[in-house]
Amino acid sequence: MMIVGIDHIEEKIAVCETGDGKSLHVSVSLFFPEAKEGAWYQKHGEQFIYDEEMTAQKRSANAALLQSLLSKRE
Repeated sequence: MMIVGIDHIEEKIAVCETGDGKSLHVSVSLFFPEAKEGAWYQKHGEQFIYDEEMTAQKRSANAALLQSLLSKRE
C-alpha cells in the first residue's frame, strides 16, 4: 500500500512525498475528501484516502524534532 504526504499544491497538482522519501506529482482530484498540504493519505485503487492517524503521527514527530532542534540551540 502506498502512503503519501502532500508537501504543497501547485495549481491542481499535489507535490507529494512517498513513505520511502520519493517525490510524486498527483492531480488533486484523486484525493478524498480533499487535497490538503501537510496531510497524509493511503492509496486505494486510483484514489488517495485521508489518513487521520498517520497525519497526527507525522505532525507529532515533526513537532518533537523541531523542539529537539530548538533546545540544542539554547
